[in-house]
Amino acid sequence: GAFSHVWENEFIPRVRPDLVGVWNHEDMSRKLFDLLMTENHLDLQLDDDDLQLIGALVIGDRPAPRDRRKNFMFDIVSNQRNSVDVDKFDYLARDCYSMGLKSSYDCTRLMEFNKVLCVDGQWELCFAAKEVLNVYELFHTRFTLHKQVRQGGCVLQV
Repeated sequence: GAFSHVWENEFIPRVRPDLVGVWNHEDMSRKLFDLLMTENHLDLQLDDDDLQLIGALVIGDRPAPRDRRKNFMFDIVSNQRNSVDVDKFDYLARDCYSMGLKSSYDCTRLMEFNKVLCVDGQWELCFAAKEVLNVYELFHTRFTLHKQVRQGGCVLQV
């Protein structure tokens, strides 16, 4: 739900201090995927390597890739290089909606104006230079939500 990072960084440490450093939403997302696959007997014809790759993509854990040209896939879900990823798009949209805030960045444009390029021998998801203001607005929205949600009076009182 909305405020997942508040849940992870503020609520869990106060209610379950034993889970600090152990529980995070990326690991929970991976476990939820595994549970959905198992309990629903989904036959997606995925082998163990595919399932491991999906789990690694969710948590941003880059194992030695079978094909270096596919390194960019780790930038999509949990980008450890610059943190511009669909996880951020998702929680910013939910949190802005829940707070009644407008966001001035456009994740659709970021998804449209990107390209996989080889940078210093690594294949990476890169954004068009004309999207620099949009990327700035993404982080500005994150900063604004951080100030209003995470450091706001009602969250700190929970």
